[in-house]
Amino acid sequence: VMSLGGVVRASSVRVAGEHLNDAIAAHIRRKYNLMVSGRTAELIKHSIGSVYPRLDRGDMEIRGRDVVSGLLKTITVTSRDTFEAMSEPLLLMMESIRTTLENTPPEISADLLEDGILLTGGGAALGGMTDLLTEVTHLDVHSASRPQDCVIAGIGKLLEFKGDPEKLMRFHAE
Repeated sequence: VMSLGGVVRASSVRVAGEHLNDAIAAHIRRKYNLMVSGRTAELIKHSIGSVYPRLDRGDMEIRGRDVVSGLLKTITVTSRDTFEAMSEPLLLMMESIRTTLENTPPEISADLLEDGILLTGGGAALGGMTDLLTEVTHLDVHSASRPQDCVIAGIGKLLEFKGDPEKLMRFHAE
């Protein structure tokens, strides 16, 4: 939680894109006896991945190696499969968010009620993430226009201020 140019409360869980990809690949192996690469799992996540149970983003044909026969096989996976696969890592994320919000000072919580949450980073682009967080937090949740670019854009802004702390203190996120 950030306010007035600084971090008020923070927590971190070591669950990110690669963990979600691994969870998708493991789910497909368990459910369909099919081994897929990390790249295929990532493609599934970006194409039809859903973190919200009521969001149907369709289905997708994928190929992999059948665990039993060792031969190539084609199956169809659904966005429901991706939700099931990612549910455990998502629970960790949601619990971290809930704990952080519970530990946020009341005056900042009032700002959150008014302004909501702005999602940045690659996870913000996951299908249904804003809906899920709205349901979990009971706050308005919005995603940045280009969430995957926010971190690098912020680092770029910090580099512009190198050597000029006064300028950095006047910096406001765009």
